[in-house]
Amino acid sequence: MKVHDRPETQSENPIHLVVCYHGIHGAFTDLQIVGHLLFSHYPKDIVCHYTDVGGGFLGTHQGINYIADAHTRTILEVYERYKHSLKYFSCVGHSLGGLFARHSIGRLYES
Repeated sequence: MKVHDRPETQSENPIHLVVCYHGIHGAFTDLQIVGHLLFSHYPKDIVCHYTDVGGGFLGTHQGINYIADAHTRTILEVYERYKHSLKYFSCVGHSLGGLFARHSIGRLYES
């Protein structure tokens, strides 16, 4: 499974990590408008990470545990890049992406 791993930021020291999860049969581009709106209001404060289950049209059918675990690993990798400045963490989920987000948050809390 591929996970989109190009966090967008306009700063070397963002303070807020925003992770966006798309819904069933979606793609990471579905929520890029959210990132663009956030950048227009907070250009130096955020890093947006768009998760993507990859695998084409049926990628979201791999199961919530499998997908959320993969997202959790990539969120931790993004965190490692910016941990020197991050203070806040938010998730935005559309449809099934909300379930992925909640499951990932639970996994992050456990670790």
